[in-house]
Amino acid sequence: MALRRELCLTIVLLCGFVLPLAAQEARGNLLGRVTDSSDAVIIGAKVEALNTDTGVRFSTTTNRSGDYIFPLLVPGSYTITVENSGFKTYSRKGIAVRVGDQLSINIAMEVGQSNQTVQVTAESPLLDT
Repeated sequence: MALRRELCLTIVLLCGFVLPLAAQEARGNLLGRVTDSSDAVIIGAKVEALNTDTGVRFSTTTNRSGDYIFPLLVPGSYTITVENSGFKTYSRKGIAVRVGDQLSINIAMEVGQSNQTVQVTAESPLLDT
């Protein structure tokens, strides 16, 4: 009887240590909303995330609510580029994605031709709340 109790206690303790480890994630997420200058959402804008450390590119388009998401990104420095016809191309460098981050970067596009680029370089860093 005592051996059975010890075996059950050992199993419970092992599960208590192993299960929290399954929830650990070593990647981060990058998401946001693309709007125009009047705060109307832009549907179907092409959004690209470039890992400047590795050169790997990820692409997506905004959905019906103007949202985009890049799930499970490897930690590193990223550049986001957004393009849509009738708007200037938007580019932002130096976005640091860390382990477990869920960074929200909302983008306001400016009306213009797509060969014009709005480049954001001197912006305050994102806060880790």
